[in-house]
Amino acid sequence: MSAFPYLAGISSYEVRCDRPYFIANATQVYPTGLIDNNIRRHFEYTPLYSGTSQLFTNDLPTGRTFGGGYLSSFGFDSHTPTSSKNPTTVTTPDPIFLLSDVIGSSGAAPGAELDKIGLTDVGFPEFNYWPPDKIGQIPSYRYSFVDGGNLEDTGIVALLRRQYPYIIAFVNAELPIGSTSDGAVDGISGQVSRLFGLIPKDTLGNDQDTQVFGATKKEGKALFGQLVKNLKANQHTGAAFADTYTIFPSNSFEIPPYPQEKTFPYLGGGKVRVLWYYLNRNDDWLNAIKNHDVRNILAGSGFSNFPNYNTVFQNLGELLLLTTPQIQLIADMTAYSITDGRSAETLRAFHKEVTDRM
Repeated sequence: MSAFPYLAGISSYEVRCDRPYFIANATQVYPTGLIDNNIRRHFEYTPLYSGTSQLFTNDLPTGRTFGGGYLSSFGFDSHTPTSSKNPTTVTTPDPIFLLSDVIGSSGAAPGAELDKIGLTDVGFPEFNYWPPDKIGQIPSYRYSFVDGGNLEDTGIVALLRRQYPYIIAFVNAELPIGSTSDGAVDGISGQVSRLFGLIPKDTLGNDQDTQVFGATKKEGKALFGQLVKNLKANQHTGAAFADTYTIFPSNSFEIPPYPQEKTFPYLGGGKVRVLWYYLNRNDDWLNAIKNHDVRNILAGSGFSNFPNYNTVFQNLGELLLLTTPQIQLIADMTAYSITDGRSAETLRAFHKEVTDRM
């Protein structure tokens, strides 16, 4: 705490030592307004640091520099440092950057579209930011930081940056397997297909190429086809499938290739192993329900698209709120799928594969 004397007497939340490390994703949109070349940039918040490892220089129309490292989350939203030393001293943000800011930013889904038309001052998150790569040399600027899903919705990019050799990706999509929506590709949500180089017809305003898997565009499409085949084969019993990938060499996130050497804990050959769990209605779970009251609830209002709820306006008159039964039933179905259902076998096999390498 000595590095942050202004925190004395301020209550805070401590991260539990027996929980996964928390990384929240955001999207920084620049420039805002009616400009053809708006770009969306991946940004991270963690309990220790916030920022992006990517360095963006000479961004038009102002030529601003953005990114190039991380700064302590306690100092995020601060104004220009008074020196170019590292570490440096900044004025206390007023108000200080809080967990509520992280939640508000990483969940500000409409923000990117409002930024594109210049509506930046309508209550969505904006923070002061200066590039750590140029401490004290470039003044802070107030940027818009919105929902990470406006660029990459699975959260897998943050893990690939850190070169985790094994990843479990829970895809909690609005679209069920087999969807014919323009937001899907071959019946799978565009948030997954994009990672293999396949952008859906309905881009939700995001036309950027976010492919991260496959040695080439062609290989990325082939790998996605294999994923689709396996998810569809298990869509009614808990859709889970594990596969091995290389990193797309020219990916827009500048994620480096994985190690070629087979040294612990890496697989070698530049490979990463990913287990996908795709949220979908599990008929095994449904058939196991004997309580008629619960069955009547599932057949009633608010459950026609269970468990693939709408992100917004799932319930009439409510922007984001879900009802208690909606929350409890999706939690129970998911818990069943990963502990007792058929997809649990895939999860257990994946866990054994990991532990056998330790």
